[in-house]
Amino acid sequence: MEEREGSSTRLFNIAPNGLKVDVMYLTPVPNADGSGTDYRIEYVADFTGTERVCIGHCDLSMGNLRFDNVGEDAKWLGVSHKAVQLLVDWIDRNLEVQ
Repeated sequence: MEEREGSSTRLFNIAPNGLKVDVMYLTPVPNADGSGTDYRIEYVADFTGTERVCIGHCDLSMGNLRFDNVGEDAKWLGVSHKAVQLLVDWIDRNLEVQ
């Protein structure tokens, strides 16, 4: 599922008990050379939804994903394959050139 939250887009699945799971946030940010927009990718690593961890960036001109070094958090951070599928599906729907 997809929801707007301020300038961000929240992607998530609904668990059988009604909780939002596999939550990712995409927030528009200027790209490196200032010629367009990239999207910061943040993953919510717990069910409370309080801690967002930036895991990378993507662009919609080529559909590229760039995973960042998440430092010490990388020891425990695992992004579910279902969350990654939500991200890929969102990029496919919003890609500038198809």
